[in-house]
Amino acid sequence: MSSARTGLLIRDLRPGDFQDLIDAYYSYYRELADNTAFGLALYRTKPSYGSELEWFSHLYRDLEAGNCVAKVAVVHGRIVGMCNVTRQRPGSEADHIGELGIAVRSGYRNRGIGSKLMASAISACRGRFETIQLSVFAVNYAAIRLYKSVGFVRWGTLPRAVRRGRRYFDQDLMFLDLRG
Repeated sequence: MSSARTGLLIRDLRPGDFQDLIDAYYSYYRELADNTAFGLALYRTKPSYGSELEWFSHLYRDLEAGNCVAKVAVVHGRIVGMCNVTRQRPGSEADHIGELGIAVRSGYRNRGIGSKLMASAISACRGRFETIQLSVFAVNYAAIRLYKSVGFVRWGTLPRAVRRGRRYFDQDLMFLDLRG
């Protein structure tokens, strides 16, 4: 999916995307310093480059095995977001369920990039997963609106799901039924 007017390209994740993805991920730690309510649950300390390489290897292995869908948003040659859906328990009786994660870099939000990323990922999930689930900070109203706009339904709230220093954040639990 490409939009020449905005320079936006939505495409599958590639092996060469590692550095751009890590740069984006590390930028979320800088953002968290300015906004303690930032809507991603991160590790307490920024992971090492080596552990991120290990994460990427696992992600790509899941992609190759058909247990993951991963799309990236590229603007003028730079990755500015990613949406992935990963089978949580391959080979189990729950392997029809995928867990969605999405993040878009600061400065690129509220431009429709997240919507396009999710639409592409969800489309690629049809026939691979029956249900997609996610959790979202209950105070992340923009993300909740986005999820509802593509059909996600809230089914509960996990109180105090994320502890950031002395502050706690509830997470809303949502799902999308792909069978219909």
